[in-house]
Amino acid sequence: MYCSWPSTTTAVPKRCRRHYGQARTFPGNFAGQPGDWDYAHPEHWEVPVVAAGASLPLFSAGIDKDLTEAHGVGEDAWTDYVTTPAGALALCLVQGPASAKNPAPTAGAPVAALRAYFGDRLASRSAAELAGFRTVVVRVRPGAGAGALRLSLATRDAVAYTAEVPVSGADWQEVRVPLAAFRPAPLLLVPRPYPSFLPLTHPAPKAPGPLKLADAEVLQVVLGAAPAGPAPLTVDLESVSLQ
Repeated sequence: MYCSWPSTTTAVPKRCRRHYGQARTFPGNFAGQPGDWDYAHPEHWEVPVVAAGASLPLFSAGIDKDLTEAHGVGEDAWTDYVTTPAGALALCLVQGPASAKNPAPTAGAPVAALRAYFGDRLASRSAAELAGFRTVVVRVRPGAGAGALRLSLATRDAVAYTAEVPVSGADWQEVRVPLAAFRPAPLLLVPRPYPSFLPLTHPAPKAPGPLKLADAEVLQVVLGAAPAGPAPLTVDLESVSLQ
């Protein structure tokens, strides 16, 4: 028996041909070859090819739209997807206008949030690479009057470490947040617990110690409430990555 790897970077099965001439695939052990017109088995190998020193994406709106959770947390808040001037996709976090029926939330209270799992991406990098990451880079466009944007990295033990994104101006910008700036903080529970009188956050432990990146697996991006006016307040988020 001999085996051959297809000369391509796409994720396709490894092919094996037995001595009696019948081609079968691995994994799966199906008859035929991936190039056959009627071959439809999904089993495959995937090998990430990453350049040395490459950043690690935690969230990219154009790629992760269907793999993440994005919700409004407040009574009149929501999320949507918009297109940037460059043609990329961005997540829009929205605080709705205040009204007699929906008064403005308490300043700083969470109004909209993103939750993205990245544990599998972290597992694909070596311990040496993880030790080399120093910064979280956020590509964002804050709307006029919008509230503060907070990042949280949650560990497998549901311990959250949080830092504020120091945006300035209303243009698209890449904001760098040092990992050293993340501090233990309550973890926002999304989707919002029901009934609504239940706690909205999971409290931080008293002495969790510093953030260990190898233990992190969930990214949360939370828009805090600002004084509401007659128009919605928005923040557009294109990507979050480790560098």
